[in-house]
Amino acid sequence: METKNNMNKLESIRKRLQFQGCHYVDPQGLAGGLALWWTSEVNLSILSSSKNIISASISNFLNQNSWLLSCVYADTLFSRRIDNWNELQLVGSNFRGPWVCIADFNEVSSIWEKQGGREVCSNHMECFNNFVSDSGLIDLEFKGINYTWTNKRVGDDNIRERIDKAFANTEWRLKFPLAQVFHEPIVGSDHAPLILNCCVPLKKVKKVFKFESLWTTSPNCRDVISSSWSYLGPGSFMFSWNKKLKNCRKALKIWSKEEFGNNKVKLAKLKSQLYNLQLAKPTAENIQAQKSVISEMEMAHTREEMYLHQRSRINWLNYGDRNSSFFHATLVQRRQRNQIIRLKGDDGVWISDENDINHCLEDYFSKLFKDKGDRAMEPVLRNVNRRVTAEMNDKLLMPLTQEEIKIATFQMGALKAPGLTLS
Repeated sequence: METKNNMNKLESIRKRLQFQGCHYVDPQGLAGGLALWWTSEVNLSILSSSKNIISASISNFLNQNSWLLSCVYADTLFSRRIDNWNELQLVGSNFRGPWVCIADFNEVSSIWEKQGGREVCSNHMECFNNFVSDSGLIDLEFKGINYTWTNKRVGDDNIRERIDKAFANTEWRLKFPLAQVFHEPIVGSDHAPLILNCCVPLKKVKKVFKFESLWTTSPNCRDVISSSWSYLGPGSFMFSWNKKLKNCRKALKIWSKEEFGNNKVKLAKLKSQLYNLQLAKPTAENIQAQKSVISEMEMAHTREEMYLHQRSRINWLNYGDRNSSFFHATLVQRRQRNQIIRLKGDDGVWISDENDINHCLEDYFSKLFKDKGDRAMEPVLRNVNRRVTAEMNDKLLMPLTQEEIKIATFQMGALKAPGLTLS
């Protein structure tokens, strides 16, 4: 965000807030100006600085692996914003490693990020999204209010936009898997402060059983399912079916631990074996053993990618092209997105304690599905035109055929399920 203040004014504020390091770009007239402050806990080096962008290399004193931070105030004119994006893209391409970009981009990514005012210019939006894609960046998303800027006008004249955002490349997302962005309330400005917290712990949730796609890479998978599905005990059809599901789930869990184990540990052992083989003399047996180990490593990599792909919920990209890093970053992002940090109760008070959140959810859904007695719908239905004919109704009431069930089942995505498996 532009400071609109010179260094002397900002220095007095910095000292009161007890930041040890600083870097400034003075405003031009009454507009512009950038400021970057940091504490002594981090090792920060300014790499480049311009009217709109400050880029710095950051590391802490315990871990010297640095990452790139770019702070941006994009120009209000579209033609100049394109220059800002080109400059930013060049900064990122010159730094090989984790990169995060926090910025007032003065641009929205979709029509949903603007409320009120004129329609979003599709050309401007497309150019911005192309820049994000070409730079290999992903939106870190946010928790809080769904806009970061407002013109503070009343009624239909009010405009709200999400133009302040944090983007990162895959390397940074994997380096900081617990990072989250928060939109704070707008006070003393027309912009909301953005807080990037690099360590927001995941809340523990009960693990739900899922059929793992990687299990299908083993020829033993079919035998495990067949043997556990052969329950012939007493009970109704549904009881028998439910019993088979439970047996199958239990058998697959036990078999999976024995058959696959920890894939990362297995890869480390295979890598060590290959290293020792390559140190030895290249006999015919040695070369054959190397090929065997390499084949096992390739299968282990494939299984790891299948595991991450299944959890990433990415439907437009298949595994097989070594996209593990991308799938992992997407999985991390989805987990953080699904976290409930706080909820607003019926009394309008925000709740952040985990137990209070659980009670609030339980109370809400208990009331939602509570029986409120019979409702007389006949007077309403008499005024609704009939859409379902008698012939249509007869077809709807017909018993389901095996073929219809098969078609419906096979129309689902390969990694989809109709619902949660009962525990």
